[in-house]
Amino acid sequence: MGIIIAILILGFLIASHEFGHLLMAKLFKIGVPEYSLGMGPKLFGKKIGDTVYNLRLIPLGGFCALEGEDDVSDSPTAFGNKPVLQRILVVVGGPLFNILTAVLLSFVLIFGAGANTPVVYQTDSEIASGLQEGDVVLSINDYGITTGRDIATYQLSHGLSDEITVEFYRDGQVLTETYETSYETTRIGIQYQISEYPAEVAVVADNPAYGAGMRSGDIVTAINGVEIQSGQAMKDYFDAQDAAGVSKDAPVLFTLDRNGETIEVSVTPQLVNVTSLGFSASSFRDKTLGFGQKLYYAIQEVVSWEKYTIATVGQLVTGNMGVSDLSGPVGIVAMVSDTVETSAERYDIGVTILNIVNLVILLAVNIGVMNLLPIPALDGGRLVFLLIEAVRRKRVDPKAEAMVHAVGLGLLLLLMGFVMVQDGLRLLGVEIGM
Repeated sequence: MGIIIAILILGFLIASHEFGHLLMAKLFKIGVPEYSLGMGPKLFGKKIGDTVYNLRLIPLGGFCALEGEDDVSDSPTAFGNKPVLQRILVVVGGPLFNILTAVLLSFVLIFGAGANTPVVYQTDSEIASGLQEGDVVLSINDYGITTGRDIATYQLSHGLSDEITVEFYRDGQVLTETYETSYETTRIGIQYQISEYPAEVAVVADNPAYGAGMRSGDIVTAINGVEIQSGQAMKDYFDAQDAAGVSKDAPVLFTLDRNGETIEVSVTPQLVNVTSLGFSASSFRDKTLGFGQKLYYAIQEVVSWEKYTIATVGQLVTGNMGVSDLSGPVGIVAMVSDTVETSAERYDIGVTILNIVNLVILLAVNIGVMNLLPIPALDGGRLVFLLIEAVRRKRVDPKAEAMVHAVGLGLLLLLMGFVMVQDGLRLLGVEIGM
């Protein structure tokens, strides 16, 4: 079921992208010989007006063929014979519709789960940050913060320096604190979401929890014999231990649920050097906002995902991320399928739907932004040629442009082939490092 839903989601996002091109082309009376969902052999099709609408066998990809897109034509309905502004709008129509799809789904997410406002819900007691629970973060080192996800974007693109300045709102006042982010402490080495849902942990290699046998995806059901029913309950347990002055280097016995199997793991915290933001404000969801504020944050939700996607591209360009960090259709289907099945097992239908909606927003924004990159064969590559034409007031030789796009498409197909093989090997538990 998860795989079927994942394929349907990808099909929906591709359909909305290609529909954006189709709608703009029809608006400006540009000929569209074929609008196709999927790739490979045709399953069936129907001609409506001058356009044949096809459904093809492989449910990954699709296209909107435009008359005279890559050649010279005398037809008044050919793409190349339309004003350059109209052609620009046709090219950006696909990515634009992905973004509009993301905005509409953000309304659903925020009205169902609340807005991702940057409210502090936890502070690191080891760092004298001066922030308190309930503070609203406004900026970090002059980087504006509108949603909780902006904090993750800041850390992705800027890292975490030894000293930071945080501007925040508290009790009607805008305050500023500058503090050190590094300290020495004992750590178990797990991360988890503080929520009403089961305490699922994320574990990174080379830390005490991983060495003791804990793995990402394990669900903590008890600590030292004390039942733990949620991430919030786990936070409350550790807070109570700190308040009672319990030794931080004493072994901690975790009872875990791993795919239905109950296991116990004893973890001894180790002394480590830690760099921490000093507070957590990334995952807060505010359900108390008014209608207008919810609409505002629905748009900001998408803007935040756009900034995060652009920051990720920046990491690829600078070499901080490599080809091994990319995922293609196979990896996306696996990720969506895993999200669907895991949510269905652990949460009610409402939470599962909202988790899926959140994932679709992410994918829609990624497809929209990535297609606007100035890479030949992508919408962004075509947009570059149109902008050159707008400046020169003369169209670039269509044959030369077509060759550039053909070469770009070939390179993209090679990259996609590598990424698909890499995704397949990951599913088999084999990693490729680059």
